[in-house]
Amino acid sequence: MNVFDVLKERGFVYQSTDETELRHMLETERVTGYIGYDPTAESLHAGNLVTIMMLAHLQRGGHRPLAILGGGTALVGDPSGRSEMRQMLTKEKIASNLVGIRGQLSRFVEFDDSETGAKLIDNAEWLEKLHYIEFLRDIGRYFAVNQMIKAKGYAERLEREQGLSFIEFNYQILQAYDYLVLHQRYGCRLQMGGADQWGNIVAGCDLVRRVAGAGAHAVTVELITTSAGEKMGKTAAGAVWLSADRTSVYDFYQYWRNVDDRDIGRFAAIFTFKDMQEVRELGRTDGKSVDEINAAKEELAVAVTALVHGEEAALQARDSARAMFGAAGDLTNAPTTEVSRDRLETGVSVVDLLVETGMLPSKKEARRKIEERGIHVNDEMVSDHHRVITMRDFDAGYAILRVGKKSRRRLLAT
Repeated sequence: MNVFDVLKERGFVYQSTDETELRHMLETERVTGYIGYDPTAESLHAGNLVTIMMLAHLQRGGHRPLAILGGGTALVGDPSGRSEMRQMLTKEKIASNLVGIRGQLSRFVEFDDSETGAKLIDNAEWLEKLHYIEFLRDIGRYFAVNQMIKAKGYAERLEREQGLSFIEFNYQILQAYDYLVLHQRYGCRLQMGGADQWGNIVAGCDLVRRVAGAGAHAVTVELITTSAGEKMGKTAAGAVWLSADRTSVYDFYQYWRNVDDRDIGRFAAIFTFKDMQEVRELGRTDGKSVDEINAAKEELAVAVTALVHGEEAALQARDSARAMFGAAGDLTNAPTTEVSRDRLETGVSVVDLLVETGMLPSKKEARRKIEERGIHVNDEMVSDHHRVITMRDFDAGYAILRVGKKSRRRLLAT
């Protein structure tokens, strides 16, 4: 299949430039396409998996993917989707973040010198060398301010009290310039990204056309939300990260294991490489028993976790989850928090432990969950926010702290 049709069938295509022309280009040429990632943390998160998979499908379709790390644009900060200015990062912090992101991307695309080999490029390579007056004269003249302020990201910020800083206003021009540089150096003619980047991406398409006289294309994917209307990749404890140091493999697995029944097929299409016939069967719920639907969720969770952390880690997470929820399995790799026996002698507050373990973000949220009867120690519901955990709760050699029906953590006395 044409890679455009693959992306469309799997649910990636929300907006694109001329579909007929783009499909023809992907059918008749080896196309170089890119996606940019701002290194605002040392790890990408589950939301980034959407565009990472787009890069992977591009390469699998016989084309060359470029992953652009925004070491230069991160010094400015993308205003898209923000109610206020992003925190400014130092060059040292950006450099540190770049190292972690490089390793994560290499799990999905092959970086080599072949015709379809991916390249990892930091846009600081050209942005930090710009001469301001020359840049304004050579590139800035192609941008009309009255057109730029119509872009959704800018328009929303201009309506707010915080307004839009001049440095942020430059972001669209810099991103468009990235596209031009990549076209000039690598023949890049396709940029992909999230729908919130549409204005920036088409500005780049227009700049390539005006300066280089070449056709350039864009594809964006809609912000992925769950069937419950929540932003994909978010939990009560915060973002789901691709780094095991920030989100344990077990917690990452559990995020996918606990998806809504309605999301199984949709997420399998986007976040795995399973054949679409298999995806449709996996996502079918009519006529299936609860056990069969749960088995489909396990299969989805193992597949996504294996892509990010490797198959062995994914299977260990699956076995730990089974054991944690009462089925056969090994608790060795279950999420565990050690609590000193000295503390347990006098009793440790359940509210404190919920925050210490990262199961809930604050004591206020922990007390609210207790009031809603959503907290259990072992099989006992916690009804009082003054409840403490002591050695009496460790009859099995450990205690299980539970939030709701799906989030559990093993406590070990040390």
